[in-house]
Amino acid sequence: MEELNEAKAYEALVLRDVRGESSETEAEVLCESLEAAIEWKDTLTRFCQEVEAELTQIRLDVDQAREQSFKIGPSGKPRYMRYKTEREARKADLVAFKTACIAKLKEAKEAVRSFREEKSGQEKPGIFARLDRLEEILLRIESQIGRRV
Repeated sequence: MEELNEAKAYEALVLRDVRGESSETEAEVLCESLEAAIEWKDTLTRFCQEVEAELTQIRLDVDQAREQSFKIGPSGKPRYMRYKTEREARKADLVAFKTACIAKLKEAKEAVRSFREEKSGQEKPGIFARLDRLEEILLRIESQIGRRV
């Protein structure tokens, strides 16, 4: 039960990060080690897969509603159009979320790659690695500030 709660808390953290609602400290936790970066990447990949599955289901539901409205006749068209509009709004939200997930997924993959390079001895000199990390943090902060304005 405790593992389930930890998993849900971790997913909530990743969701906040994708939405740009996480603190800098929380964001750093996601990529503090190779294992953390891999878990972050895997969670984001799963989110993308779940969103894609939901988008596919929306397409199927809209097609089915269309067929049913044709069976009803002309009176079914307004009902279908309302349903389609609702589904399109949900679809737009999902696409925006998936786009944010993909952007974070790129960050996670870069973090994993960076950790693996460090392990294999291809790391940059210490000061340059720290400067790159600071630059990433500043870019993340700038993007968060830009979203709030």
